[in-house]
Amino acid sequence: GGEGAEVEEKRRQRGGGLGDMSTAVTASGLPLDILCIVFLHEVRQGKKGSLARLSDVGIVSKQWFKAATLAMGHASFRSLSLWVEEEDSLQALPLLKRLTNLEELSLSGGGVSDLQSKLSSVACKSSLTTLSVEGVKGGNADGVLACKQLRTLGMRSCAVGNGQVSRVASNLSGCLQNVDLSKTSVGDDGVMMLALMCNLRELSLRECRISTVALDALAESATGLEVLDLSKCKGTITDRGVGSVCAGCRQLRTLVLSWCGQVTLGCL
Repeated sequence: GGEGAEVEEKRRQRGGGLGDMSTAVTASGLPLDILCIVFLHEVRQGKKGSLARLSDVGIVSKQWFKAATLAMGHASFRSLSLWVEEEDSLQALPLLKRLTNLEELSLSGGGVSDLQSKLSSVACKSSLTTLSVEGVKGGNADGVLACKQLRTLGMRSCAVGNGQVSRVASNLSGCLQNVDLSKTSVGDDGVMMLALMCNLRELSLRECRISTVALDALAESATGLEVLDLSKCKGTITDRGVGSVCAGCRQLRTLVLSWCGQVTLGCL
């Protein structure tokens, strides 16, 4: 379109190819709703101005087929963020199998439930360090267990409970550092298992139903915890539990207690 041609003309006048840019770029011929981000300056051998030259690229798009067309054949993509509709899930799996160097994956939409359960069949499971799935209402989290290098896991608003969280904690305890379980069904039992993960640094339990039992477990075992979000927790979060966390987690630098009505400044 006219806007895309204008962007490309400005880029041409500067004399630079796509591989020369370290900020967001939009190339002529690419849909304007796709944002390509160059993360590193290193480039591979290839034709000047070609996407094949980029060593670290991320895609953010709500239109699956446009993004899939762009990413197919470019194994150098390291970051992928997509809205996947239910009818797109069959096409998503082959794409992920080809992106063998993928390190960061963020998925949301109606097709995520089926896709995340099949992560064990994709090659990038061995390279993923960050995985975020949002709004999964069915299926299971077992596909996550195949990602043995995960350091950050987000399952915001997913239908996961204590059993699934316990399996994740048991299988990925050596690598997981940051976990976001906001708006899930995880409770005290799941948090007690998470507390045993030796490298846990950040934990979000926003709008989860937990009690002092969970906080005591964190205070006793998750002593390296640095960030804890307890905002809008639906359980019985009291001064005693928060005080226990403050006393036990000596590395804690951020504690979020918004909308925790039973907590007062006295716990600090």
